[in-house]
Amino acid sequence: MDIELSYKAKQVMVDCISLAQQAFKRSFPIPSITFNVRGKAAGKAYLQLNQI
Repeated sequence: MDIELSYKAKQVMVDCISLAQQAFKRSFPIPSITFNVRGKAAGKAYLQLNQI
């Protein structure tokens, strides 16, 4: 995975979390992002693990 692309994805996520925190006036934990999904899945999110 390209480091620059990974950094950009994380930065966009932080920006979106920040907007949500302002809109809902509460804090949200920032999930971790991994780019190791293979096969037919385009992406997965694990709510209990706070991971995307």
